[in-house]
Amino acid sequence: MNNRLMIPVVCFLCIGSMFFVGCEGDGGDDSQFTAQEGVAGSWSITLMWQGDPGTRTGSVSFQQDGNNLSGNMYIDASMQGNISGTVSGNAISFSGSAGFHGYNCFTGTISGSSMSGIASSTILPITDGTWTAYRR
Repeated sequence: MNNRLMIPVVCFLCIGSMFFVGCEGDGGDDSQFTAQEGVAGSWSITLMWQGDPGTRTGSVSFQQDGNNLSGNMYIDASMQGNISGTVSGNAISFSGSAGFHGYNCFTGTISGSSMSGIASSTILPITDGTWTAYRR
């Protein structure tokens, strides 16, 4: 399977696996996020790709229906458009178009008004990176 087809399959598997991710807590941690608290709304996002000397900043806006996410993202002109994903416990996964170039997938952990994690892309040679987001 070529790389252009492999990355969307990996993104699909990442999003699909979110249904099996849970979070066990002892009840004493007030910063523990749950899907019921929601991620709906606007977030500022910062993205750093491996091998890319710059930091990209933008915004992501989520609508939430249960554990399902939809919305849009804007991180410069090359990464803008609709996103979809899931949230389960404090785990989040979402993906969206990287313009006409391919797809970007984001997986991570939510902690109160911030979240962070790993990004992957179908755009070669940029394939991996890290991201952080803060509720606006």
